[in-house]
Amino acid sequence: MFLPPRAGFVLVGGASSRMGANKAFLTLHDRPMALHVAEMVADVAGNVTLIGPPAVYGHLGLLVVPDQRSGCGPLAGIETALGLTTADFNLIVACDLPGLSAQLLKVIFEAAEAHPDADVTMPAGPEPLCAVYRSRAHTAIRDALDQGTRKITDAFAKLRLQVLPITDIRAFANINTPGDWRRYTQG
Repeated sequence: MFLPPRAGFVLVGGASSRMGANKAFLTLHDRPMALHVAEMVADVAGNVTLIGPPAVYGHLGLLVVPDQRSGCGPLAGIETALGLTTADFNLIVACDLPGLSAQLLKVIFEAAEAHPDADVTMPAGPEPLCAVYRSRAHTAIRDALDQGTRKITDAFAKLRLQVLPITDIRAFANINTPGDWRRYTQG
């Protein structure tokens, strides 16, 4: 069976409880942060789907698909994306990584495509919320969720990983609190 080579997904289903407001809608470059990240993902993958509540994000003008397992964290968002995809290589990114660049996402994609034996290709850290997942990783991630696993890296026990040595840690600055946002926007 032929699978198209690339698909892109942005996880927007988080509760943003530490932020006190929906961080996906923080304004970055005159648009919501989720839309900023989605545009980069679409540029690299050729398409983008948001994983989260359609009633909250539908007005952004992108395809939005709800988590199949509500309340189970970002691992459930990854499982939803991999259950939905028709592509072999899937870029899955959290909406709260404003420091990402399309160039960095291209590097991750190219590394994944150059090493097709890896099930997941991600930056060092590890940073599983900015990674390329092969569609075949779906079964292991689904099984981990079925067994009660919620931590993403714990779900990788049966997957082959490729971890990239990327030195620009600011690219992976994750925005969880108002303090994080201030530090990011004020340099």
